[in-house]
Amino acid sequence: MKLSRKELIKYFFIAFLWMWILNAPRILNSAALINLPINISNMLGYMAVFGLAISAFYLTRQKYGNDGVKRLWKNGWIINFNKKWLIIAVGLMPVMGLFTVLIMNGFNIKIQWEYGLSPAMIVPVWLLLLLLGHLPLHFIPGTTQYNIPFWQFIIQTVGINFLYTWLFLETKGSVLIASLFHTSANITGAIIPYWTTDTGRWVSIILLLIPIIYTVKHITGRKLDKEVN
Repeated sequence: MKLSRKELIKYFFIAFLWMWILNAPRILNSAALINLPINISNMLGYMAVFGLAISAFYLTRQKYGNDGVKRLWKNGWIINFNKKWLIIAVGLMPVMGLFTVLIMNGFNIKIQWEYGLSPAMIVPVWLLLLLLGHLPLHFIPGTTQYNIPFWQFIIQTVGINFLYTWLFLETKGSVLIASLFHTSANITGAIIPYWTTDTGRWVSIILLLIPIIYTVKHITGRKLDKEVN
């Protein structure tokens, strides 16, 4: 189930519109323009994160009907892949978090294709999409994004999204494995709050380059082998 460029634009437009509409009251509340109860603010925040999924199911229903929706839902539960990817998805971020803390304490360092996009377009497109999708959260006190400089957040999230894509492709399109990786990253950030300091963020970004470099070498090497054979 692939989308045309026009459909892809529509997909992100619907998703981001949903996110912005639900986060708008929270932004107004943080600016003291309205008084929003904390439970309502939290509920809107939880609902906003479903923007991408709602847009995906809506457009799939429009184009492919109920059968398409069923296929999309099943993609979220693909488990017929090598289970080593499950270990990587769940364990990579906690290991990186622990190494970040060890490096900070030991050395006192100061220092987020499928739709026809060419490799040269992936990074700038993701930068734009991350900007639009996460920008509201940088204005809402209490969110992770509010406490992180936007440009640092973009660098880290682009790197992590690269790993999402790698895991997704290596597991035959399992949305479940990407979701587990995202969940593991969030839980790690809550248990090991290395991201709350500038030093911690820089160390984690540097460590993030290690699996990214390995992934690039692995994918490039495999592609060269296929071309030779």
